[in-house]
Amino acid sequence: MKQFFQRHTQPFGGDARLSRMPIATKALPVPPLKLVGRAVRPDAKEVAANPRARSARLRAAERTLGPLA
Repeated sequence: MKQFFQRHTQPFGGDARLSRMPIATKALPVPPLKLVGRAVRPDAKEVAANPRARSARLRAAERTLGPLA
């Protein structure tokens, strides 16, 4: 999920080759997603109740007008 959000919050899907091209900022397409906040980790109480939750991260993204490829 982390890589999906990272790829879809950048114009051209985060393609490194396209990011080096001299393209005006206004000409870039709208990315399909926008990150909302930061990754949320479980608190100590939740980890005590469920030890498997210690590696969990909750991430959220908002859909924009850009096309989702």
